[in-house]
Amino acid sequence: MFTILISAIIIIILISIVVFYAGKLTSSISDADAWNRGCGIWKARGCINRQSELVNITIAGYDPDGDGKEDNLQSACRHRFGYTDTEDCWKACCGSAIR
Repeated sequence: MFTILISAIIIIILISIVVFYAGKLTSSISDADAWNRGCGIWKARGCINRQSELVNITIAGYDPDGDGKEDNLQSACRHRFGYTDTEDCWKACCGSAIR
């Protein structure tokens, strides 16, 4: 009886560990792929240099923080280049000419 109880506790612990880490092992596209996809969308929309454009372009399959929510182009820019400024992200995607 004692052996069965210990075995059951071990199985419960192992299942808990697997469930905990399964959420963290979800596949996400790379920062570079996310940037390329998001930049392509931004270009297709005319490369409007506004903060709202960075935030409103959500990239399917991109979840670098593993929270289960797809992230946006601003996040991809920050992760890919370390940029936090809209102007820097715009230059990286759309070039330096004023549009």
